[in-house]
Amino acid sequence: MPHSTSVQRSKTAMVVWGVVALGAGVAAFYALRYGVTNDGWRNVVGWIGGLALGAVALVAGAGIFFASGTAACPSCAKALDALDPGIACVAPCSCGALVKVSGGRASALGEDDVLEAPLLRAPLPERILWPEGCLVC
Repeated sequence: MPHSTSVQRSKTAMVVWGVVALGAGVAAFYALRYGVTNDGWRNVVGWIGGLALGAVALVAGAGIFFASGTAACPSCAKALDALDPGIACVAPCSCGALVKVSGGRASALGEDDVLEAPLLRAPLPERILWPEGCLVC
C-alpha cells in the first residue's frame, strides 16, 4: 500500500450539483418571467416559486465548489468520503487507522506521529485525587 494517497474531489457529486443548479436556475427564470403577472394569486405564486427555485440554484451552485473529496485509506485502500482537500483534519477509517488529511494528501498516522494541534481534547483538573483503595478490588 502507498504511504499516502491523493484526495480528489468527487466528479459525480460536482456533476449532480451542476445539473441541479442548472435545472433550478432555468425553472426560477421561467417562474419569474412567466409566473409573475398582475393576476393576484398567480403573482404571489410566481414570486414565491421563482425566489425559492433561485435559492435552490444558488445553494446547488455552491455545492459544485464545496463538493466533498474522496481518498483511499493508505492502510487498507478503502474509500474515505467527506474529505476536504483544503482543510487539514484527521479521519478515522473502518480498518482502525487514523488518516491525516493535509495539503491534498491523505497519509496514515503512525504511533509516533506528533500533530501540530491536539486531535482530541482531554481536559484534566489541576489536582488529581486518586482513591485510597484499589480500583479493581
